[in-house]
Amino acid sequence: MCEDLDDAINLDGKQSLYDKEIEDSELSVFIFYKKVGEYTEHEFNIAFSKFKAKSKPKILTVFKLDPNSEDVPSSVSPFAKKLGEELRHYYKTYVNVDSLKLWLIMQIKNMGLDKDLVEFENGKVLINGEAIATYSNAPAFSNHTELSEKKNRLNSISEECLRLKAEFVANGDDIDLYVKYSTLSKQKTELQQEITETEKKICDQLLSIFKKAEGELSTRQMLGYRYIDEGKYEEALAVLDSDEIFADVEKNEELYAYGEELLKNAKKGIETNVSEIRQRIEALTLRGMNQETVEEIYSLYEKIVALCEKYDLDKKIIIEFTNFLNEQKDYEKSYEVLKRAKERVDKGGTFQEKSDVYSVLGYVAMRLNHPSEAIENLTKALKIDEGLTMIDGSVQSKNGFGVSCYNMSLMVARDYNVAEAEKYAKKCVEIFEELIAVNDKKYAYKLALAYSQMAWSKTDAKDKFYWSEKSYEVLVESRKKRELTDKELAVLANSAVFCASYGAQVTGDFSPENKYRKIHEEANGIVDDLAQRNPSAYDSQKATTYKSMGRLITEYSPNESPEEYLKIAYQILQRLAKTNKTLYLSHYAFACMRLSQYYWKVGDNRAVALTVEAAEKFEEHGDLRGGKGGSVGFAYYSSAGLYEQVEMFEECARLYQKCIKTYEAIPNPTKDELTWLKYANENVDRLGLRKFFK
Repeated sequence: MCEDLDDAINLDGKQSLYDKEIEDSELSVFIFYKKVGEYTEHEFNIAFSKFKAKSKPKILTVFKLDPNSEDVPSSVSPFAKKLGEELRHYYKTYVNVDSLKLWLIMQIKNMGLDKDLVEFENGKVLINGEAIATYSNAPAFSNHTELSEKKNRLNSISEECLRLKAEFVANGDDIDLYVKYSTLSKQKTELQQEITETEKKICDQLLSIFKKAEGELSTRQMLGYRYIDEGKYEEALAVLDSDEIFADVEKNEELYAYGEELLKNAKKGIETNVSEIRQRIEALTLRGMNQETVEEIYSLYEKIVALCEKYDLDKKIIIEFTNFLNEQKDYEKSYEVLKRAKERVDKGGTFQEKSDVYSVLGYVAMRLNHPSEAIENLTKALKIDEGLTMIDGSVQSKNGFGVSCYNMSLMVARDYNVAEAEKYAKKCVEIFEELIAVNDKKYAYKLALAYSQMAWSKTDAKDKFYWSEKSYEVLVESRKKRELTDKELAVLANSAVFCASYGAQVTGDFSPENKYRKIHEEANGIVDDLAQRNPSAYDSQKATTYKSMGRLITEYSPNESPEEYLKIAYQILQRLAKTNKTLYLSHYAFACMRLSQYYWKVGDNRAVALTVEAAEKFEEHGDLRGGKGGSVGFAYYSSAGLYEQVEMFEECARLYQKCIKTYEAIPNPTKDELTWLKYANENVDRLGLRKFFK
């Protein structure tokens, strides 16, 4: 603070010391109420000029409002107008001082300048455990519809709990009254937890928004950010009207027909329009995801990506779009966009841009079963990321390297190359164990994924259990501190399923009281909620989770029926396989097989038809993947075994022959692949099937 400077006389005047401090600072904060002093405006101009030249210091400008007023005092409005219209600089307004404290703390946290532990908990801002502000009255919280509804419900439930408690004290032997009170008390506790998680979610959203509300902003953006800051998402969306923004795009595009100077202005205008649409996407996401919102975000991204490609704008938007598409499981569209992006970066992209595109393209190619293309792009990304990490050692480079290692481990694991999968997974773990210490929020789910991949690469059940439990625990701990995003919740559910599966395998128990049964039920609840809000993204995970639940009940809780879970998984995957065979056919085959196994066990005559259906789908899956590779050989092996079960021996022989040929054609088979080849030959000889070979 300038006020902390020595009062000793300075030959150049004390103001020069203030100016020097401002120029050398990381952050300059200006707070106005009734007056803009001459020296304060001078200091703002010093800071702003330095920011324009060097992108620092970061400038935060705040105006205190009079109570019940939405406008800055008239005495300072000319300066506020100058900030907004001439300098295009975002400023914040406040009435409640706690709102100001919250905003300042979040800005400091976003800049990484918070040397002490800053937490947001139970409506309070804590620094090293000490409350320094209450944020319940901050507009983003007090005007948040969902949070207000939950708090009103909590007040009603609390009043009813007090009434029932008093009645029970007066009538101590009334069991029905006690049950009502206990049930309501449990609802109260759960609602309190929901409120805490919603508040944490709002805090995380504000952190993200505040980070972007800097630099030159359009009038739309400034007003949009102000509404978002106040929790007025509908008002923000009204300001960031997509029809109006794209009408401005058309006007800016018309300028391209004129001179060079107008062309520069046109491109800058289109860049601003693209930023406004991205801000609309943020507001839509913050308001809450549903199928209608997903469809609008998809449409908006398509339009701005087309503008980015046409006018060579920020390539990060393309990666944003493909990440969104991948979350929705629309890998075909993602692949199409990434192929175009690859052409652009190959011609003139930076190393970082190339790495980003190669890494995501490799992942998507793997999902679409283009193994050679996946390996080619992931190898390129790995080499670039490893080189960037050695050159600058930055968090960004390490993150890119870790993601590439994870994707490569996934790729080689698909063909049962366990040693290579473990090598890349181990490196991925090392990287994200280092990075989570830097930023838990950003890297917790990536470390959880790395631990899960380590579990996949292990062959011993106890090793698999060890790593899957670590994966689950990382996000459980993170969830205690903050609200998890949908993507993080999906990873948590996945980790919980792995942990429960291997826990049941190690303990031999999956009864309703079992610890790992409860972990799996937690995963069921998470995917139910995710799939209800966004079915295109999470229906497949719900099916996989329910299939796992049914399998574990079948194997480790024999007194229960798994039919409900297995049928739900079967129905979802049957529908998904009709729309995307490449992605879902093998999962559907496994769902058929699991349900048929249960029907065989209980003597249900539906078992035969389902077994044949599973066998057909496994074969079709293997054929779709080109009839090559260890996973294809295993698909044919599974199909043959199912035909044996229903005594269709000619079909069984045909599939075992395809299985054997597939494994024999692998140039350098792994130990697992040689084992499955051995089993196939042994089964053929045991059943006397070689007479059917052609």
